[in-house]
Amino acid sequence: MNVTGFALGMIETLGVPALIAAADAAAKAADVTIMTYEKADAGIVTVYIIGDVASVQAAVSVGEAEAQRVGRLLRSHVIARPDQNVQKMMARLLRSKTGCSGEQRQHTQQSTEAKEPMAVTSPSEGAEWTMGSAETDGSVSVDAEAPSEWKRKSISELRKMALSCKGFPLSAEEINSAKKEELIRLLIETEKERGEENT
Repeated sequence: MNVTGFALGMIETLGVPALIAAADAAAKAADVTIMTYEKADAGIVTVYIIGDVASVQAAVSVGEAEAQRVGRLLRSHVIARPDQNVQKMMARLLRSKTGCSGEQRQHTQQSTEAKEPMAVTSPSEGAEWTMGSAETDGSVSVDAEAPSEWKRKSISELRKMALSCKGFPLSAEEINSAKKEELIRLLIETEKERGEENT
C-alpha cells in the first residue's frame, strides 16, 4: 500500500451503527476509499479512510456529522501524507483483516473505478438494450459492442446499459453500487444466457 501524497483519515465512534453511517456518508461525500475498520473494547470502533488530502478532510468532516446524528462520535483525525511506517502499519492491519498482501491490495485499489455520482433512470428514459440481436426500432444490441469497448465506457454508461438491459440480474440499487468489472461480467453473462435461450 503506497499512500504517498495521500491522507489517512480516522473516525472513531461508540457502536457500529454510527460507524457505518459515518463511513457511508464519508464515501459519498468525496472521492475516497474506505480501507478497513478496527474494533476495540467497549464498543469502540474506528474506520480508516484514504484519498487526497482535501477529499479525506471533506469526507471525515461529513462522516463526523453523520456519526453524531446517528450515535456517538468519540474523535476523528486526518493525517496528511502519512509516514512510511504508518503506511506499513496500515498494510499489516489490512492483511490481518483481508488475508491478502499489501501488493494485492494496492493492485485492487488501483484497478477500482473512481466513484461517479449517477441518477437512477428507468429503462424507458434511455435507449432500450436488448440481448442477442440488434433490432430495427432503434434499440441497441449489447453484442453490437465488443467487451473491449465496454471497458472504455465510464461506470455511469455501463450502469445505464445495465438498468435498461432486459433480464439483468441486479436491482437498480445493486446496479448503482456495483463496480465496473462486475457490471461488464454480468452484461456478458446475461448476453450469453439470452443467446442460449434464442437457440
